Amino acid sequence: MYKYEIAGKVYIQNPLVLGQIRQLMHLLEGLKIPREIDTLGLIAILGGKISQAIAIVITLEGTSPKEKDISVFASEIEFELSPDITMQVIEDFFDCNPIPLILERLGKIAEAITKKMQIGSKSSASSSQGETSLKEMPSSGDILQKTADPISNIAQEI
Repeated sequence: MYKYEIAGKVYIQNPLVLGQIRQLMHLLEGLKIPREIDTLGLIAILGGKISQAIAIVITLEGTSPKEKDISVFASEIEFELSPDITMQVIEDFFDCNPIPLILERLGKIAEAITKKMQIGSKSSASSSQGETSLKEMPSSGDILQKTADPISNIAQEI
């Protein structure tokens, strides 16, 4: 856990929970983050979204991440955050949330699920269910996406 004092209040940063990950994914949608980047580069890429990103990852001590209104919180801290604290929060974020390790684990989980689905489809393929054209059926590995997931973009860059 990391602690910061901003405008006389104590805020904490813990490893992300699922709700915060969802909020960050939404915030980062459409942004490309290069593999090699430093804190100042990330601040530049986030631009006007930096206070929202920080509002997502830190929480007022003694409260839950789900209790905060990100827009209100971001506007409250925007003119209170010093450059030093901003950089510290970002650096601590990567210590607190080892993104490359998380992405590696997610990749292994996806691989295991794919293998299980292939095994399941082989055993069910032997039972006859009538004729179906292969052109009409997507394979179990087909994933249809309308837009790229920002976490996938980050994973490709890392």
